[in-house]
Amino acid sequence: MDRHVIHLLNRAGFGPSPQDIKIFAHQSRNKVVDALFESSSDVEDLQVIDQVRVPIQIDLRKLDFKARRKMKRRLKAGKQSLNYRWLLQMAHGKAQLREKISFFWHDHFACNIGHSRLIEKQINTIRRHALGYFGDLVVALSKDPAMIEYLNSKQNVKAHPNENFGRELLELFTIGIGNYSEFDIKEAARAFTGWRYDEEGNFFVDKDKHDEGQKQFMGRHGNFSGEDIIDIILENQKTGNYITEKIYYFLTGELIGEAVLEDLSSKFYASGYHIGTLIENILKSDHFYSEHIIGQKIKSPVEFIAGLLRITQARPARGSFTFLAQERLRQKLLSPPNVSGWIADKEWIDMSTLADRLNLASKLLQPEISVSAKSNPLSDEGDGLVLKKADRLVRIKTNLIPLKQVSRAKNRKHQIHHLAKMLYTVNMVHLHPLLDELTEKYVKKEILFKDALNQLLSLPEYQLH
Repeated sequence: MDRHVIHLLNRAGFGPSPQDIKIFAHQSRNKVVDALFESSSDVEDLQVIDQVRVPIQIDLRKLDFKARRKMKRRLKAGKQSLNYRWLLQMAHGKAQLREKISFFWHDHFACNIGHSRLIEKQINTIRRHALGYFGDLVVALSKDPAMIEYLNSKQNVKAHPNENFGRELLELFTIGIGNYSEFDIKEAARAFTGWRYDEEGNFFVDKDKHDEGQKQFMGRHGNFSGEDIIDIILENQKTGNYITEKIYYFLTGELIGEAVLEDLSSKFYASGYHIGTLIENILKSDHFYSEHIIGQKIKSPVEFIAGLLRITQARPARGSFTFLAQERLRQKLLSPPNVSGWIADKEWIDMSTLADRLNLASKLLQPEISVSAKSNPLSDEGDGLVLKKADRLVRIKTNLIPLKQVSRAKNRKHQIHHLAKMLYTVNMVHLHPLLDELTEKYVKKEILFKDALNQLLSLPEYQLH
């Protein structure tokens, strides 16, 4: 299979599945890009499981101690279940590009609250708009209940404007530091006063709390609403530069050059900020396939875990295994550490996390694994949880037959080298002695296919894509 296509599947998705390897084996990279967009044209909403579904509006203060504790457990259970379901979509869903870019937006619009239903609503909003128009995404998330809670929009009233959302909208979500003033933040905050949601999670403006006065924002004057503020931000092409730079770095792992930025950003701006157009232009560019980009980016923990599940076709019967793996590797899906999002690149790996990464494949290839309840003391409600008082065996179903069949495009003697080409995009010259050793053992039937795969997935080189 073409190395460029493996690189594309790694960066625009969560790595190749055995089926991908078979389908895309003889296709050009541009045709694969088109196929990724086509398979991501539809989106199916994720849902918190019924057993732990709770109302949108909850006031824990009105509950007695026992009811409050039970409700908190249900909220945590719902969030972990949603984590599990989204991770499986990343690993096994057909909409690889949509899920990968949704993962980017989840970090870009970082939000971490305990209410599972609100997180469910936000993640589905992100996934629906992930490849559409950036302006629609910004407006939708500005009106999103989880964001309203996280950035204190409930406290944003005309008598005492709260600047949290207005500040992050400018600094992190749209135009970036250096392109606005402190006065712009204050005036933006006034425009978003009174933004609320009802018991069904539907957005509305509380007119008694909304500031109807004249505002001055980025050199413009008027009775601006929140939507008007967003429109003004989008009219500034520096917004296009900021978003282009972030998406380019996410897909390439490289700081964008001035000429490339100007080209991509101008096309992005001209498209009305159509995200899919920007991504297609990046993925079909020659520089996306440069040698200094291929195989040089460290996989984030979520990318790493989803990729392992995908290549091995593994499905843990419960989410406790994948959830604890995320905790150990320091990136819990749905729980970014702060409004700035997660750390990146070399910060993902130190001596402790590297050891866990290198051991993860061997655990995944076991038929079942014990998960300690002490590390995750949640009740046994739903498909993502472990018992409260005892360790739980998590069964893991793997299906290596498709991968084995694909790698047998060559005879047994060449199978290990062929398999390595599907797993790595790094230069493999220094790995040839190891591959030769594995091949010799495999030909002599001293090791099984699973054993060889485990060793290949447990190498430091597999941490790069």
